Amino acid sequence: LYFLDQTDPRHIVSKRYEQMCLGLLHQAKILSGEGEYKLAEKLFRKALKVAFDAELTQYAVICARLLRNQYVEMRKPAHYK
Repeated sequence: LYFLDQTDPRHIVSKRYEQMCLGLLHQAKILSGEGEYKLAEKLFRKALKVAFDAELTQYAVICARLLRNQYVEMRKPAHYK
């Protein structure tokens, strides 16, 4: 839910990072679906960094897979590897 205040100190810190990562993934997937591949790539990378920094392994794997698929759509074989 976008209207929730994720900066509230009563929330668990890991949940804040998780929500941030999910929000970035959601936005990147929408941009990718609309053909805005460069913007989507930036958001996928940002989500991947957040997932790594917060040690959210499952989200890091999801981000990496989606970023890999993005490189296929962008026809960037070097980045794909």
